[in-house]
Amino acid sequence: GKSKENVLPRDLQPSGMPGGKVKAEVIDCTSPITVTGKYSPDVLGTCLHDIFCVADKKTDAEIESMLKAYGFENNFPKKGEIKKSWKALTEWLTKTYGPAQKQYHELPFKQELATGQRVTGSMDFVWETSDNCVIVDCKTFPGKKEDLLNPNSDYYVGKYKGQLDCYEQALTAGGKKVTAKLLYYPVVGVVVAVS
Repeated sequence: GKSKENVLPRDLQPSGMPGGKVKAEVIDCTSPITVTGKYSPDVLGTCLHDIFCVADKKTDAEIESMLKAYGFENNFPKKGEIKKSWKALTEWLTKTYGPAQKQYHELPFKQELATGQRVTGSMDFVWETSDNCVIVDCKTFPGKKEDLLNPNSDYYVGKYKGQLDCYEQALTAGGKKVTAKLLYYPVVGVVVAVS
């Protein structure tokens, strides 16, 4: 029989794809969201994702009840900041890349690799204009901007190179043209363009 060690795992997660060196530009185009107290970063990420999916259509009061449902009612002293951050992001996307014909939240995809492996996941947000797509991946890192561009930091944006490339390849395979790959840091209040 074959030893298990040489067998590649069949299914991969986009977040498990290897990172690397990237060209990155920090863009101050959105406003930071104040988060205080103790919380699980993963749960916070999921909570903000869920809110961003519907932020355009929700009032601050409705957003507040979503925060409450996640147990975060005391972690956001300035409730209006969440909607304000998302609005600033979408206004900047419109100004920079053109108005969206379609917006996709949690866009599922499956992609076969040359190795016979398969990557399955979903893209946080895709902004599709009349002639291109912009990939936006949301990261709830609450630290300093400087860490994002430091290759020795645990939060270096290059860690997400494989993940973003994966999304780009999936969209390209679907006949879409990807113009930009962005990491959106709502807590820090910046977007990082990665190439």
